[in-house]
Amino acid sequence: MEARSFWLLLVLSLLHAADSVRLRLAPKTGRYLIASFPLLRQINYVRLPDPTWRPLVVSGLEKPQHITVDAARRRLFVYDEADTNVVWYHFRVLPSGRLITDGHRHLVLASTIVRSFTVDNTGALFVAGVWNPPEPEMPFQGIFKLSAEALDASVSDGLLMKPFAIWTKNNTMALNAPGSPRLNEPSAVAVDPIHVFWGNGEVADAATGAVIRGAVNPPLKQPEESLAVLDAGMEGVTVMAATPSDVYYVMAGKIYGVHKDTAGQSCGENAASCGVEVGPQRLNTTLDIKAMIFDGEGTMYLSDKKTDAIYSFASGSLNKHYLTKVLDATSPFGLALFSELSSSSAFGLRRSSAAASKLLALLAAAAAVAVGTSLVGGEGW
Repeated sequence: MEARSFWLLLVLSLLHAADSVRLRLAPKTGRYLIASFPLLRQINYVRLPDPTWRPLVVSGLEKPQHITVDAARRRLFVYDEADTNVVWYHFRVLPSGRLITDGHRHLVLASTIVRSFTVDNTGALFVAGVWNPPEPEMPFQGIFKLSAEALDASVSDGLLMKPFAIWTKNNTMALNAPGSPRLNEPSAVAVDPIHVFWGNGEVADAATGAVIRGAVNPPLKQPEESLAVLDAGMEGVTVMAATPSDVYYVMAGKIYGVHKDTAGQSCGENAASCGVEVGPQRLNTTLDIKAMIFDGEGTMYLSDKKTDAIYSFASGSLNKHYLTKVLDATSPFGLALFSELSSSSAFGLRRSSAAASKLLALLAAAAAVAVGTSLVGGEGW
């Protein structure tokens, strides 16, 4: 167990170092914070540090909520709660620095209740929610995946995608607690090259867990035994985001954080959470946090509906941090970040990005080999 943990931590550290160096060395001409505004039926953005909101998508949406960005392919994913569809827009940066989309909505998922989604570094879309397949199949909840290749195919043939169910109630029932599946009303999701993390919106008992860690590619044998409960608290999770080392999440309006390699902790009957409370501080109100996004360099941004604002806090350690108000926003919901690179470095960055992607894939494969014994054998990581 100790040897496997060492190799896992080593590979994760190398993944973080490679990606961080690539991101930090790349010159940037613009950093954009994108947000959805359900009441306005719009997607707007600011070019930081300028606090002026500008329109990005102003028509065709009824109640836009969750959003996420695939920066490499310039795709903006939007979940519209009014019609329970997931669509994406292609966007680009004008010479003036303004963001625009091509105006074309690519329909990816229909009749899907999305509670959270995110994109990994390969361009795959991970969804936490409920998929409603055509009859006679019955709706079911889970963590779903649409690969980048599947999304590319949706552009060429225009067909709706059938999401691949990674984790459902059926493969998360522990042998010693079959009545407490570790996936129950999944309400938040985060991902890294090896793991997918989710928060349960409803927690029946400590066996279910509030925050769960699983493999992006579940083992074929006894997949439920490979899951780890990172937070066994009894409160439901509403929002989640991950850094290379930690998972941050919201329960009952408070922000908590827990290390990715933490597992099996018991909170006790009266504890609200196993995680460390990281905020909010110096605010005389309970927040209604709708989204949280990591900037890749040590800062977490969050949207709050109650105070009509965007906040940030340092996410380099699991200590209590003060929230800093970044800008005003009218009932914001989803958040996404995008950084534009300078044209002089674009060619070199594409080459380095391709090399970095190959390195990340090799490291991820090495990690899978290093911990493969534990997966097949059914031990927890």
